[in-house]
Amino acid sequence: MIISIINGSPRSKGATGTILTEMNNYLGNKEDVTINYIDLSKLDMKFCTGCIHCYKTGTCMIKDDDIERVAVMVKASDGIIIGSPTYGSNISGMLKNFIDRGHFILEQGLRNKKGFALSTYGIADGHQVVKILKKFFLVSGASRAGDMLLKIDFNNNPLLIEHMVKKIHKKMDVLYAVIKSQKSKSLFERLFNDFLLVKIIWKPIFLKNRAKYAGILKAWEQMEIL
Repeated sequence: MIISIINGSPRSKGATGTILTEMNNYLGNKEDVTINYIDLSKLDMKFCTGCIHCYKTGTCMIKDDDIERVAVMVKASDGIIIGSPTYGSNISGMLKNFIDRGHFILEQGLRNKKGFALSTYGIADGHQVVKILKKFFLVSGASRAGDMLLKIDFNNNPLLIEHMVKKIHKKMDVLYAVIKSQKSKSLFERLFNDFLLVKIIWKPIFLKNRAKYAGILKAWEQMEIL
């Protein structure tokens, strides 16, 4: 079992990073789990230019940074945990760029993976980050397998909050069990993603413009979506 943990905070040891590190340590103690801990702040990452090269080829045009390699690693995972602080009622800009550069959505790069969303916030709207991450999992083909929302003052250690470590471990036990059991998508996820989004909306567009979307169609063929 491979689980990728993505820290979307520019502060690698802030509240988000501290919780993700605890998740990493706990899950990493399980004999059948391999963890990819990805700290976006430590990666060489250029901005997405919107060139749609990935639509045509299945790979990003930018080859001289870390992102294509890391995106391939994430797509090979069984479970994905993504954490972000709340910036302006949204995920961090760094995480948004990684999502764009990883070209996960149209390719269905997270198809049948299990996704867990973490949001930390200091003032308000942390739930918006959870909502955004859960939508990202949904439209990328993943199952939503849990989330965590924490309001905490700046520079405070979340692990010192009463029962916090126990709560983190409990949520990770649930995620682990869902991945291990290979639990299928919910009815809503199947209807929204597999049927409405992929078959009804996207498939006719991609088949009508095969040259433009050749990279996506190739990925779909490999996953037996077509």
